[in-house]
Amino acid sequence: MPVQLKTLVYLDSIIDGKPNPIFKLFSHIVSVIAEQEKELIKERTEAGKVAARNNGVVFGRKAGSNERKIDFLNKENNKLILRYLNEGKTTIREIAKITDASTATIMKVKKVAIETKQLKVA
Repeated sequence: MPVQLKTLVYLDSIIDGKPNPIFKLFSHIVSVIAEQEKELIKERTEAGKVAARNNGVVFGRKAGSNERKIDFLNKENNKLILRYLNEGKTTIREIAKITDASTATIMKVKKVAIETKQLKVA
């Protein structure tokens, strides 16, 4: 009956307080392989997108799904926000508390209002 020997090999990064050169070499090889795989994934993904476009697939939002800027500003809460912004006496956070809206919404109203020239930039 043959005898099987099991050998466990440990690869430590530091041996006796010094960096292990074999570990360093091994980790560099693995990182290069990972980089190559990442590039291959990018190429395959792009090829898939090109093939899908050639078959008539359209990426992105559906046409008409975006809200027009004027419709966004005509919402009741956004009108109130715009009024406070035009007064210029309250901060973004104060407006958020008063109107029960997020600061991101306040900033979006401000941005859209500036773009549509409904808010003067001070």
